Amino acid sequence: IKILNLQTSFGLFGIEADKSGICSINLPNKLKKENLKNIDQHKDIKNHLLHAKKQLEQYFKGQRNYFSLKINIKLKPSFHFNVLKRVCKVPYGETVSYKDIASELDNEKAYRSVGSANSKNPIPIIIPCHRVILSNGKSGDYGGGEELKRMLIQHEKNNLFNF
Repeated sequence: IKILNLQTSFGLFGIEADKSGICSINLPNKLKKENLKNIDQHKDIKNHLLHAKKQLEQYFKGQRNYFSLKINIKLKPSFHFNVLKRVCKVPYGETVSYKDIASELDNEKAYRSVGSANSKNPIPIIIPCHRVILSNGKSGDYGGGEELKRMLIQHEKNNLFNF
C-alpha cells in the first residue's frame, strides 16, 4: 500500500492504494504523514493514485459529483458492507438519515449499526458517508470532525447546479 497526499481547501488528505485499487482516504485530522516520493517506481498502483487524485481535485473544485475509481475494500460484517453500498447511492448535494438507511435495509432499529458502518468507511468522500445525518437534521459525528462534515455538505449544495 502506498500513500499520495492531496492538498485541498478542506485540508490535506491522503489517498492509499494497492495494485487492486483505492483502499483508503485519510481525512485531514487522521492523516498518515508518509507521502509517496517517486510514484514512477510503483507502476502497478500509479494509475489508481493519479486517477483518484484527479477526481478528488475535481470534486473539491466543485467540478465532479461522482467517482469512477477502482476500489479495494474489505469490510465485515456484511451489514456494514451493505450500508456503505447504500450510502454510495445518496445523491450529490443531498442527505439521508442513519434511521432511513436502517429502514431501507429492513432493520429499522439498526440506526446505531448504520452509524458504526459509516465510522468504519475506509474511503470517505468517495463513499459519501458525510451525506448521512441524524434524523433531527443535525450533522452527527464524522471521522474528519463535525465541522468538515458540515463543510462537505455545504460544498455540495453550493455546487449542485454546476453539472
